[in-house]
Amino acid sequence: MSRRVALGKLGTDSSTGKYGLRVSRPTTDAVPAASSSATVSIDDLRFDSLTHVIGHAPIYRIYDVTVAAASVIDNGDTVLYFHTPGSYTQAFGETLTYIPIPVLFYKDGSTLKGDFWKIHNYDGDNGTHDWYVVSNKQLGADEGYEADVTKTNFTVYNWNTSQRVFRLFLLDASAVT
Repeated sequence: MSRRVALGKLGTDSSTGKYGLRVSRPTTDAVPAASSSATVSIDDLRFDSLTHVIGHAPIYRIYDVTVAAASVIDNGDTVLYFHTPGSYTQAFGETLTYIPIPVLFYKDGSTLKGDFWKIHNYDGDNGTHDWYVVSNKQLGADEGYEADVTKTNFTVYNWNTSQRVFRLFLLDASAVT
């Protein structure tokens, strides 16, 4: 296990030397014994700078963002009300060739909370109420969060009436096979 972490030449594939950083899984090596040998399989790795694999999840970037509270829209209904979401936008500083895949969590202290939605649709003309719910935990106003991602930036939306912190994982769609 003397080769668990490797920086520099990682082996040779198709007569081409491969350079980068690799960290192996326990009981395996990150590089072969001879630098002229083929690189080790990515299945033996925890991190690989050649393929952007982190624990076999292709991560482009991870962000922690604070998003302002949603504002309440007065629709005249004393029980049901609507929100205009707070939002936070950030540019990547580069234009990607693909759109990253967003995975968004609400960060509540030391807990990451997954998908949570409740959108209320009220048609005042005929007095109907429609609810769209995923993992509903409370009744009342619009709730939820989402992320929109392009090749250059992302926007996180917060429908809660409290400011919230979110963790956004952007998966490298070009590395997914």
